[in-house]
Amino acid sequence: MFIKNLAVIAFAVLLSGCYTTSEMAVSSNQHLLDIDAQGLIFTSGIDGEVVKRAAAITKRRGFTHFTIAEYARQDGTSVQTIGGIAQTRYRPGYATTTVIPMIGVTPTSARRVLIQMYHPGEPIPPGAYQVSAVLG
Repeated sequence: MFIKNLAVIAFAVLLSGCYTTSEMAVSSNQHLLDIDAQGLIFTSGIDGEVVKRAAAITKRRGFTHFTIAEYARQDGTSVQTIGGIAQTRYRPGYATTTVIPMIGVTPTSARRVLIQMYHPGEPIPPGAYQVSAVLG
């Protein structure tokens, strides 16, 4: 039972996570987007999230197409102590307690992209994303 509980908690820590974003307008048609992800589910979907957020920014600023002009990637892990479990064994005449720390290792991933945006009628480079196609 002890090992099963430990495995369930460790698996939950591995999957838990979130996205953290920051944005900054660089010029009238360029925008910088930083996205940090933690947790297995979120780190595996970060590139799709970058495209969706870039499309939303492009739409919000009144453009119809965008490209990713610059792309930086960083992947790693985050190690956290998330508590511990004390296990006491009773023997005739004495007891021993063992404390087992629980350490969670969470995958992390970060992207920094420069979004180049285009209005209709401007020359749009091949491979540019169309906002309506990304956002549906």
